[in-house]
Amino acid sequence: MVSRRLKIHLGNLLDSKDISARELSRRTGVRHVTISKIINGEAIYISIENIEKICIELDIDVNEIMSMIKEDE
Repeated sequence: MVSRRLKIHLGNLLDSKDISARELSRRTGVRHVTISKIINGEAIYISIENIEKICIELDIDVNEIMSMIKEDE
């Protein structure tokens, strides 16, 4: 059976843009702990407001931060 799960790409995006999680936090006002949890896949809830702030700051679309991937079970 094939299942799907949400894959977060924020860590890779920050690496490619040479921006640290702490710097993104400073620029967006999103707490560093929140950004770290998003990057590490530990966030249970991500507010639309925070996603918007991150997308605007990084000049990206939301689908560049996360995507659905298929997994075999």
